[in-house]
Amino acid sequence: MKIYLDVCCLNRPFDNRIQDRIRFESEAILTILDHCQKGKYTFVSSEDQNRKSCYVVNGGNKKMKTQTLDPVVLRKAGLEALKEALGPIGMARFLQQFESGVGDYTEERKLWLKDMNVKTIVGEIKKRRKTK
Repeated sequence: MKIYLDVCCLNRPFDNRIQDRIRFESEAILTILDHCQKGKYTFVSSEDQNRKSCYVVNGGNKKMKTQTLDPVVLRKAGLEALKEALGPIGMARFLQQFESGVGDYTEERKLWLKDMNVKTIVGEIKKRRKTK
């Protein structure tokens, strides 16, 4: 059986999985890709999909000087290297380990520490050491 997944499907495993629907869809996509990797299905793609999903070709030469690449090209090359080394499922699972996070740490830190000073922090440390 031939399987075609559009770019949105291929990106689903990288979405935040807090919602059940997104988690289920992500697992379904990873399962389908796993079956493709094991030869149960044949994964087919298009040129447009390859372009959109960060497929990088540098004149047929995949060895690039990463120091001179702009960040977008470097990211694309990195994703391609991960895909080649780990396969599509391994790449997706590896990338799921990292999130960029949300919020403004500097502003949040000011809120957390608004009533704190060095003397208060030292006092808390000493207090906790005594209770252990």
